[in-house]
Amino acid sequence: GEMEILKIQQPEFQYEGRNMNPSPEAIERAIAEGTNRGDSRIAYYSACRMLENLLEGHSMEKILSFLDRLGEGRTLDQASREAFGVDYDALIDGIRIDR
Repeated sequence: GEMEILKIQQPEFQYEGRNMNPSPEAIERAIAEGTNRGDSRIAYYSACRMLENLLEGHSMEKILSFLDRLGEGRTLDQASREAFGVDYDALIDGIRIDR
């Protein structure tokens, strides 16, 4: 599927000097702008890998709890601390693709 294609493209993007482990902000920006094929492909790949890592490292109960807390108006840090026991930056750092 798509993940396999993105994995195959990694050497091409690395050769071009692209950041293969973008920050969440860079991922969001690349997806929202959608103006650069390579950046967009890397962003989608990175976001997918981060989601896989989140699902592998945490129970669905914790993930749903996090989402519920966000829906109740808590900040990312508050929801992350309550659901996962760490602040949001630590959560993201733990699921980044090259960690």
